[in-house]
Amino acid sequence: MTAKKPTVPTRSGADNVPALDIAQMLGGHSCPDWLKDEAQSLATAGTPWHRIAAIGLLLRLWIPTDRSEKQTFQQALITGAPIPVKDRARAWLETLSQDAIASFEADAIERANALYSSIDALTQLVAADDPQAANTAQTLFTARDDLSSVQAALQVRNAGERLQNALPALDHHFGTHGDVFDALDIPDTPRLLAAAIADPDVVWAPCFGLFSSADPEADEPWYIDDTEAAMAVGEEEDDDSAEDDDSAYDWRPRTPLPTPIQAAATHATPNPSWRFADDAKKWIAVITARPSRNELHCTLLCQGDSTMPDAHLWLFGQKHPLPKGDKLAEFSMSLLAAHQADPSQPQLAVEWPDGTQALLHPDP
Repeated sequence: MTAKKPTVPTRSGADNVPALDIAQMLGGHSCPDWLKDEAQSLATAGTPWHRIAAIGLLLRLWIPTDRSEKQTFQQALITGAPIPVKDRARAWLETLSQDAIASFEADAIERANALYSSIDALTQLVAADDPQAANTAQTLFTARDDLSSVQAALQVRNAGERLQNALPALDHHFGTHGDVFDALDIPDTPRLLAAAIADPDVVWAPCFGLFSSADPEADEPWYIDDTEAAMAVGEEEDDDSAEDDDSAYDWRPRTPLPTPIQAAATHATPNPSWRFADDAKKWIAVITARPSRNELHCTLLCQGDSTMPDAHLWLFGQKHPLPKGDKLAEFSMSLLAAHQADPSQPQLAVEWPDGTQALLHPDP
């Protein structure tokens, strides 16, 4: 007994979708090998649906692998400068007719509906100890990821609202079958891992040992605020402290950190980010909270023609040397360390050898 892979015929409105050349989309820019292979496989699968999924996959998960390209890419994310690979993908999508876009959304909803019965069929495979159950589960996860890619493509055309509204119920159905997926040793793939890192809420994150807030019983945003989660990121359990202080492992700051960081305590998105700048707008910092990885990540950009001087960055009580001569620097610390930061130390500032500082403030 095997579960059928969901198949949906392509609608006539999508017949005139042009061919998709992934190499042309990349335009010579570096790309993870797995992403290039996945996108190429989708682009040459022979149906317009798969071409749309390929474009959406690039929009969601492409980042350059070359070091200098990566710095340029990160600067573009901060400053809003053009990103050629993604701009070419968007331009390709703009060539499609409104009828084609509507057809792709209708197809996506049918594919989402078909996944319900496929998930139920997987339960029967697991009950029968079918050796193909794990691979079937992987196929279902990939099919769900295709829907996210198509959704990303539709959003470029200001479409996809019906699909967006349909996906939470599907994810809930995945979640109610969590025990089925937990019973399997599902082989991971670079694509599924990359998608889970980009969005820890994807339904397969728990199967690969990653945290996820996609709990069908959860009503509140997920945070690292219990003993089990803290131990999973390397903390030691302390029964006494856990009883005395329910927030012993809560990453949310006790100290007077900048207001946007405090806002993470109630932020509903998986990886909230905030932008900071000094008064002269010479320094731009983008800080991202990643609760699923117990990480606070900071990207610091030196604006204009200048490069990093002989100076240090204060990041929530920790002092880091800047890479002299570079335009961009990256720093990370644990959310727990940020939570416990010494309020007497600078929270976010560039400091020169003579002790003068440029304080960074929220920059909406």
